[in-house]
Amino acid sequence: LYLFSDGITDQHNINREKLGSEALRQFLEKNGNKPMNLQKDLIENLLEEHKKDCEQRDDMLLIGVRV
Repeated sequence: LYLFSDGITDQHNINREKLGSEALRQFLEKNGNKPMNLQKDLIENLLEEHKKDCEQRDDMLLIGVRV
């Protein structure tokens, strides 16, 4: 189960393209079966790769809970 703020999906890259909720959903579906500590690292890498040299534009919150 994941809960997240719009700050993550609204984060833009150098081309001012947002990460978007669909891209985040697909990423979480693909990686949701991996251990939670690995998911954390993968999500951090996803955000860093997406925003590259852009500054963070909003607060970002993502909570993942394995049920």
